[in-house]
Amino acid sequence: MFKNGWGKFVGGFLVGSVGLSVLGSKIAQKGYRYVTAGAFIAKDSIMEKAEKIQGAASDIAADANEIKERYYESCEEKEMQGEETAAEFEGEDETEETAEEN
Repeated sequence: MFKNGWGKFVGGFLVGSVGLSVLGSKIAQKGYRYVTAGAFIAKDSIMEKAEKIQGAASDIAADANEIKERYYESCEEKEMQGEETAAEFEGEDETEETAEEN
């Protein structure tokens, strides 16, 4: 039927024009509204879940910081105890040296 290029162009233009009128119809617009509403509902659901996950992640981070602080405190306590033990040990050497000198 459409053997030349102009015929194909005109046929495509007519189909496109009909397609645009169908897309602009009230029925199509109603469908667009429902699809858009569904997208908004999905977005709200996803955002709600994201907020729950973010809250859980914040709790985990807070607990991890608390564990880290307790770890550093215990390391400092062990270090202090080690220094005290070393100081006591060094102090014993000094008392032995002074006793030998007398």
